[in-house]
Amino acid sequence: MGWVLTSLASSFIVAAVFVFAKRILMVHVPGVSGYRVLIGVIWVTIGAWVLLAMPWQSGTSDIAAAWAIVAGLCSGVSLSFLVTAVSKLEVSRAVAGFHTYPVFVAIMAIIFLGEHLSVLHWIAIVLVAVGGGLVMVGQKRVAVGSGNRMAITYVFLASAGIALGMLTSKVALNEMDFWNVHGLRSVFIAAVFLLPGLTPQGLRQVKVILGNRTAVLLILLAEGMIAPVAITCMLFALSLGPAALVTTLLSTQLVFVLLISASLSTRYWNVIEEPLTREALGLKSMSIAMVVGGTAVLTLA
Repeated sequence: MGWVLTSLASSFIVAAVFVFAKRILMVHVPGVSGYRVLIGVIWVTIGAWVLLAMPWQSGTSDIAAAWAIVAGLCSGVSLSFLVTAVSKLEVSRAVAGFHTYPVFVAIMAIIFLGEHLSVLHWIAIVLVAVGGGLVMVGQKRVAVGSGNRMAITYVFLASAGIALGMLTSKVALNEMDFWNVHGLRSVFIAAVFLLPGLTPQGLRQVKVILGNRTAVLLILLAEGMIAPVAITCMLFALSLGPAALVTTLLSTQLVFVLLISASLSTRYWNVIEEPLTREALGLKSMSIAMVVGGTAVLTLA
């Protein structure tokens, strides 16, 4: 049952990373582009180190390696969209919407694998979709009109991307060594973060961030230390346990994010600045219960 504890550990650590990222984007960096570049540098360093330090598994097919690369690209696009969304939305709402990805997994299974879903599965899909949409109700606007709507769109694009990334990661792990998949995936996640940020604006932002010691330390802590541990735990859980059960346990990230963000938004320690009204907490709790419950039914039924 090691994959159970690993999945729950990954959920808690990822929740902490989301909250860290929100605080960094709120206070410590001048823009998302520069933040993306630094994340890319961290991840390409991690991926290169893993690929150089761990021997390549003999007999690995080119197709399996290609799946690992696709997993990295999909995950990178997903996380890049999510970083942008978190910079504009309340982190607990963004993460709840992001966790509608089991719906996309089910749709992909129907389209690409020819699977057929029962009535119970369809009820679960509706439950997750409604829960993900419900959490966006009452989101305070941070931009006029289309800016807020675009951020919400990014959340659901990120959800679709991570669904494809998890499916392709599982396919690659079925044949490849864990560390080989981890290394390839990390390098191509980094490529997605690095390339769009290498613009004059992005490089100016990087220069400003590097001049802020607090920002550098927080980014290194969140993205260079905590996030790699979370990703390693997730891949390790996928390599040990059934994908459906691991996916269900990973959905507990929602609960952890809500608890952490609420504890950091009190009048005594208000660093995330999320509303703690009865209405807001009730709506978020209901949405999270629907998403987690629907995910459990969808993956276990």
